[in-house]
Amino acid sequence: MITYMTLPGDTLEKIASDLKVENPTYLRDFHNKHCAVYDRLAEPIKMKPGMLLLIPFGDEITKLNQEINENGDSLYYHPPHGKIPYQIPLLNGAYTVTHQKLENGIIQSSYSYQTELKYLRAEHDDHFFSLQIFVLIKTEQCQTVKHQAYQKHLQPSYFL
Repeated sequence: MITYMTLPGDTLEKIASDLKVENPTYLRDFHNKHCAVYDRLAEPIKMKPGMLLLIPFGDEITKLNQEINENGDSLYYHPPHGKIPYQIPLLNGAYTVTHQKLENGIIQSSYSYQTELKYLRAEHDDHFFSLQIFVLIKTEQCQTVKHQAYQKHLQPSYFL
C-alpha cells in the first residue's frame, strides 16, 4: 500500500484506470479500510488537490482485481501485455448502440442507433477503420444538437 497525493482534476475513476484497478468503487473501499475514520471517503466523493489516498500497490492490485472479477464487478478490460488478444480485423461488423437516461431507476429518455465498423488497413502499429452511424431511433421527441448530429450520415475514419 502506498500514499497518493491527489492532483487537480483527479477522480477515483482516473486513478483506478491509471492503476489498472477494474472498478473505482473498490479503490474507495480499499482506502476506507486502511485509513483513519476521519479520512474516509463518503458519497458524494469530492476530490481536492492535495488529498491523501491510500491505494494498492503491486500484488495488492492483482488481488483486488481478482476480487473484482470474482464478484463480477469489473468495469474495465485490460488486455494482457497491452495487446488485444485477437485479430483486429475481426471487429468488422454492424452494431446497435442504445443510450438511456435513467432517474431513480425510471427511463426518462432513450435512443439507439446502428453503426457499422469497417476495417480499412494497418500501417505500422496503427489500425484504420471507417465508422458509419445511421438509423436513429428515439423514444421521445427531443431535438438536441447531439441527436441531430446522430441523424446525419457520418463517415469519419478512426485509428487505434
